[in-house]
Amino acid sequence: MFQFLSSLFSAPDQSASTFDEALIKKAIERVLEGTDKRLRSYSGYQKALRGPVVTAAEHIIALVDGLPEPTEINRATCASDPRLKAYFGSFARFQEKIATAQNIRDYIEQHALTPSDLVYGLLAMDKSEVRKLGSAMHGDIIQRDVVQISVNFANHNFSGITRSPDESGILLKRRAFDYVIERALEDIVAARSKRVDLTEKHKLLERKLAAMRAGNWGLGGVMAKDADAASKTQNDPDALSAEIKTVEAELSELGESQDVLGRNMEIVQRTLAHADSILSIRTVTLVLDNMNIKVEAGTSGNVHSLELLELFSNNGQSRIILPNSFSVSDLPAKPDFFTEANRYL
Repeated sequence: MFQFLSSLFSAPDQSASTFDEALIKKAIERVLEGTDKRLRSYSGYQKALRGPVVTAAEHIIALVDGLPEPTEINRATCASDPRLKAYFGSFARFQEKIATAQNIRDYIEQHALTPSDLVYGLLAMDKSEVRKLGSAMHGDIIQRDVVQISVNFANHNFSGITRSPDESGILLKRRAFDYVIERALEDIVAARSKRVDLTEKHKLLERKLAAMRAGNWGLGGVMAKDADAASKTQNDPDALSAEIKTVEAELSELGESQDVLGRNMEIVQRTLAHADSILSIRTVTLVLDNMNIKVEAGTSGNVHSLELLELFSNNGQSRIILPNSFSVSDLPAKPDFFTEANRYL
């Protein structure tokens, strides 16, 4: 499956008119493998998914091809590039990060790379902002207990590791396509869980209403999962009837159980067709001092205005990203357990 995705995303400036139909069909099959295999029994499923699959593929191609040229990370750039200084603090800290990235070591070993080779990939990090008290200069006066915002970058991850930027781009497109499929699966699971919860709630409310109408008022609190809800409705059959109708309306929106294939097909189509909201990139501007403290634009002194790329999704997830390259020679030597043990002894 990975091979056909590499083929699908290998040629530059691809569009729907240049996609090979056989590749599109395989991409559709990958979507079904990652979401609901039963959709193969949906009448005309390939025709139903062709448009959304192409839309998703075109968006992913444009997204990854629109990334800037890789930034080379080395001792000099870690000292001169304010972004790298903010991300790592020092070149030694960068080396610590790549030393613990097993996928980098695995790739270098599997492909027998030499120290002179460059490795390409995408760096992704979490960005967080923390308020704290600090000191600040106001003219010639040091003001203490000033509320400051410290910007931190953590959970550094290197993906799409290869020996060439083009190959790295293919890997990133492949991962992005799989991410969209994963989101479609999440929506299918959420819809299924909602139906189960609503069905159980409907049965519970009907039993509770029947008990109330029979005069068994004490069952209200026992049968209800939510104590607050029970206190509002345990003595009001009309309120219970209204709640039952609300649940029935929600169940109706989800469709009957036999309509599950149609519902799941709609979810997959909608997710793929809106891949631009599932994965997007925006520019984030930060003005930081050397301690990664946010300052106002135009502030004098040793401050830097940073233009950062943020990959974000409509589910609230976001990561700061940077296409990059670095030399294999910058990867610290793997610790030798016996050497370290002997030195300790």
